[in-house]
Amino acid sequence: MTKKQLNKNKILLPFGALLLAVGYGAWALTLPLFSIAGQTTVTLPTKQAEKVALNWPEYGQSAIGVAGYGVLATHGDQKSLSTASIAKVMTAVAVLRQRPLKISEQGPEITLNQVDVDSYNNFVANDGSVVGVALGEHISEYQALQALLLPSANNMADTLARWAFGSIDAYTTYANKYASQLGLSSIKIADASGYDVDTVASAHDLTLLGTLAMDDPVFAEIVAQPSAKIPVQGTIYNYNFQLGKSGNIGIKTGNNDGNKGAFLFANKQTVDGQEVTIVGTIMGAPDLSSALKDSTALALSAAKGFGISTFVRSGDKVGSYNVPEHGAVDAVVSSDLSFLTWKEMGFDTSITLKPLDAATAAATAVGSVTVVNSTTKVTTSVPVRLRTATAQPGIVWRLTHPFGT
Repeated sequence: MTKKQLNKNKILLPFGALLLAVGYGAWALTLPLFSIAGQTTVTLPTKQAEKVALNWPEYGQSAIGVAGYGVLATHGDQKSLSTASIAKVMTAVAVLRQRPLKISEQGPEITLNQVDVDSYNNFVANDGSVVGVALGEHISEYQALQALLLPSANNMADTLARWAFGSIDAYTTYANKYASQLGLSSIKIADASGYDVDTVASAHDLTLLGTLAMDDPVFAEIVAQPSAKIPVQGTIYNYNFQLGKSGNIGIKTGNNDGNKGAFLFANKQTVDGQEVTIVGTIMGAPDLSSALKDSTALALSAAKGFGISTFVRSGDKVGSYNVPEHGAVDAVVSSDLSFLTWKEMGFDTSITLKPLDAATAAATAVGSVTVVNSTTKVTTSVPVRLRTATAQPGIVWRLTHPFGT
């Protein structure tokens, strides 16, 4: 090798090393940020199911439930039994689906014709419950629903069914199809009033129907009224003689030859500072007064089966991220996960944290804490957020740790 070549190599080697260093730096600094997995740091509590002592009537069949929970418990053989006038709850629900009302609305007027008068006379002759009507009478939809649900007027059930659906047959077809869609397999609707003993259901399914009905504010408002004034009949009174007692806020009584005492009820109680509306059904009582009286004991015992369960509190640390060069950054719960639970239901908890691949601001949602009802599989979640921001590693660290290790 000549002296000239040696001198050339002396120049090229440092230059090559410089190019290599520059190339490495460019490569290392433009690599995507590596993924930082979150690590859970706590084991969250679960809730085991407990037995709730309920004051079930000794006769017939009963069920208890709460809106949002469904039916919580049943007692007795849940077979189809004559609903009696509880059937009018389905009539009201169907009519309000067909002709919806808002709070404070009276709705359209219904003009009564000879068919309506004949229906009244027929129920009077057969000792059915009625409200007085007159040919050509004008009554609003809201007033007709009051007549249906307060004094349990059979004739107004038929009037509403014909008005909203065109005929009683069309109404029963609709009601049976709707019950089937809701999964209420025991409900079979043979008429609009429940006077027909072939209109049947179980306490379980009537309780589910009751929770649905109470979701309609117009329905809930009417069944909570002790009395009202309507055309022709004048003042009418609610046959629910438990109304306003021990938290009762409705819904519907029933008795006929196929069921001497039945009561679908709603009862509002305060549990640990939170209101809970309990819906229940008692069927097959020896008489109506027994069903009414026993509903209170059942509702109050059900209220004792609820309590507040707290799984995490706002600010609780549930995990962390080990950020290169900067250390651990906490992942914390953003709000309390605490709600009213039925003691016979268990709950499982889990934490999920997603990986970070970039600098992330404080309070960014990075996961969740989830509680699963082990009975219904319903989930409730709250976000998990970063307590402080995460920063990218500095240039020196990235140059010396190109693969994030």
